[in-house]
Amino acid sequence: MAKHNFALEFPLNNSLEAKISKLFLRTVYEIEKNDIKHENWFLFPTTDVDFSSDYNDEHFNIWLMHQAINGRENYNRNIPSFKIAKLDNCLNSVSYKSNVLSFYELDSPTNSELNSARQSKIHFPSSYSKDIFKEKGLGCSFIPIPFDYFNFSNLETNKEKDDLIVFSIQSEFQAKRHHAKTIKAWAEKYGNNKNYILQCAINNKALNQSQNKQIVEQILKSVGNASNIKFYTIDHHNDWNRFINNADILISMSGGESFNYYDFNGVAIGKHAIVLNAHSNKDWATEDNCCLVNPSKKAFVYDNLFYLKGHFLNQGSVFDFDVSDFLKACDCAVERVLKNKVNENGFLLQQKHSKESFVNNVINILSQS
Repeated sequence: MAKHNFALEFPLNNSLEAKISKLFLRTVYEIEKNDIKHENWFLFPTTDVDFSSDYNDEHFNIWLMHQAINGRENYNRNIPSFKIAKLDNCLNSVSYKSNVLSFYELDSPTNSELNSARQSKIHFPSSYSKDIFKEKGLGCSFIPIPFDYFNFSNLETNKEKDDLIVFSIQSEFQAKRHHAKTIKAWAEKYGNNKNYILQCAINNKALNQSQNKQIVEQILKSVGNASNIKFYTIDHHNDWNRFINNADILISMSGGESFNYYDFNGVAIGKHAIVLNAHSNKDWATEDNCCLVNPSKKAFVYDNLFYLKGHFLNQGSVFDFDVSDFLKACDCAVERVLKNKVNENGFLLQQKHSKESFVNNVINILSQS
């Protein structure tokens, strides 16, 4: 069968978009390493290349370099491309036949965002986002993101005591993620109870050290400095894997996500989870693999920090929840942990959302361009 020619326009830094890009590239490399030559790739990095927080594979790095050289020396614009980018970066492409996997987490696309999405064949990793843009008259599709086989796996962990139940929050601080509300509610139920601990990794790289420290201090003050709530700073993928492996129950109460990277992968390696039953979560979180919390309402996202009212990007609302429903889900998750510390149903996500099916989906889309 004749090979196809495809371009890849990928960020290769440490953003969410880059995590998905690197997952795609590592999967293609793994396939070709097994002498299964799929396609002729032309790689165009759209950011500075940064693998400092990734596992260093010299052979993979050399393979990447060859794909980038192939792009510079042999590409022409009639070859279709697949780009992974935020909506406001969809306007530019190396190809006349551009496909973009983009990320959207709210519910009111602006004229700027809609115009950007019209310039390419647009795809979303969230059915919720896809439906919002379809309602605006855009042709778009859903591409599920796979389990990140390269960065998440089961590890043996040493806890202070075997019967300790560890809850965990792992997402950068933003008001839309309801961190303060969630932690306060958890503390009212479990604060200073020696049988439970809440580990949090919520530092936001967009904020400076002083701002992150102030956020943590304000949260701790609101919960009376409960001794069983701990905050951590995490930089490397391996550290994220260890952090999540240390948990029994993941907490994912964000009101709006384009894709819930850490929680999805955590459930896929057998962690129990409390998950808001909304937005992109509905593509993977079910009653069988998570304790779901139905949203109670929507609220405007504006926080005068990350989301500014009247801006040409990121306008609209996110989901909220009732604390009583969250606490019921905590009971549900604890009950499941006591029955079996391993979330057997979570493992099914690895099969349903495989990295090979992700690559095949992209190849099929490009083949039709």
